[in-house]
Amino acid sequence: MLVATIGLMITASHNPEPDNGVKLVDPHGEMLEHTWESLATRLANATDSELEYVLADIMKTEGIDLSKPASVFVGRDTRASSPRLSDAALNGIKALKGEAKDYGVVTTPMLHFFVTCQNTGGRYGTPTEEGYFSKLSTTFKKLQGQQTTPGNYTPNILFDGANGVGAIKMKQLKKCLENSIIIEIFNEGSGELNHKCGADYVKVQQCAPDGVPMLVNARCVTVDGDADRLLYFYTDESNVFHLLDGDRIATLVAGYLMDLVKESKLKINLGLVQTAYANGSSTDYIANTLDRRAIETTDAERKCDKPSGLQDAIDSLVARFKNGRAFVRPSGTEDIVRVYAEADTQANTDLLAALVAQSVHKMAGGIGEPPAIPH
Repeated sequence: MLVATIGLMITASHNPEPDNGVKLVDPHGEMLEHTWESLATRLANATDSELEYVLADIMKTEGIDLSKPASVFVGRDTRASSPRLSDAALNGIKALKGEAKDYGVVTTPMLHFFVTCQNTGGRYGTPTEEGYFSKLSTTFKKLQGQQTTPGNYTPNILFDGANGVGAIKMKQLKKCLENSIIIEIFNEGSGELNHKCGADYVKVQQCAPDGVPMLVNARCVTVDGDADRLLYFYTDESNVFHLLDGDRIATLVAGYLMDLVKESKLKINLGLVQTAYANGSSTDYIANTLDRRAIETTDAERKCDKPSGLQDAIDSLVARFKNGRAFVRPSGTEDIVRVYAEADTQANTDLLAALVAQSVHKMAGGIGEPPAIPH
């Protein structure tokens, strides 16, 4: 019985076409655990004469039991050198009496999907190209719903395939998506991989890739050579280029989900996980702005625009007190809302402040017990 399957992807990702390399997928369908990187580096740097010794030493040090069967899924990108390197990997797996499955030309996310499906016994999906495209397209259609043009959204994108595997697989996905979204594919593979196109080029150069028409406010998507990195970009009415990288996409999605949670009045907390590579400005925005969007004010912070109805509630409470005055604002340094109140006596001021705080807690998704009313 197989213990678990891992993945081996032959690709150099966003690097120039002559380059090549490998990416390893762990049994959870995730990136290789970082402690294994030193072992991979040692193996990669071994000479032909050292290879057998280094392999044996790694297996001894790590307690690897060769009597247990091993399973490896192998995929590759479209580089000219990838078939030869893939064959070498397959032969190496067989030489160590492992079981290998060759998926041929696939994207790196597809290989991650196949490994996850295999190791969950099919609960996550079917480890085939058909299973991958079916899950993506079915999920997208459900998320989109019956109405394809809600609000300002238009189901059209311009897709930069970086002249790589992403373009090939997008053609297949496009068929499964049917008329739920219109996708125009550019840099389909006739040009050089990642040359003046692809996600890394767009990110570094801060400009659109060659071959993609720049239409005003058109939503454009670009991927890298193995399609495991995705960026959005567009050009505005002034011909100014705008990039939406992973950090910005994540904060936009998180902000939208936070609004939905507040509107639903569900008592749940929303978290956002970032890697060490995340842009520092995005982390600062998430910590100091996005956790603090429950309250939005105008008129020098004397009027509350968000959440809807809170200012009316405050006005109603203020009207009950002689010389009453109150307003609220989000803290600029903490995850709290500050309440300011005035009235004709100290007791009435304390009571007004407590009542306003209770309204804030109720209408802005307060955490914990609501503020107590003073006796």
